[in-house]
Amino acid sequence: MAPQKPRCTFKECKSAAQRIVGDCGFCDGHYCAKHRLLEDHKCTGLEDVSMSPTTTTLLASSEGSNSSSSSDTTQWWLVGLAGCLAEVLSESELAAIGGS
Repeated sequence: MAPQKPRCTFKECKSAAQRIVGDCGFCDGHYCAKHRLLEDHKCTGLEDVSMSPTTTTLLASSEGSNSSSSSDTTQWWLVGLAGCLAEVLSESELAAIGGS
């Protein structure tokens, strides 16, 4: 007798799970074409990072460090960019783009 095809692990879905593209690395589920995306199977392995404590802390610290200039607002994703650029670019290249 032939082995059974793996079924989609989304609640009451009876469709066959897709190999490789239907495997979720976050919740270890196996999903059909309709439920293979994280949003479609409401993946429990993901965390909501829209306002996680880390993001909130970064936003607060970047806003607090800009007290010298109220019109200059630093985005949280720019924090540390100058250090990364300094590692990659030479001093003359940094001077050309206005870095210190």
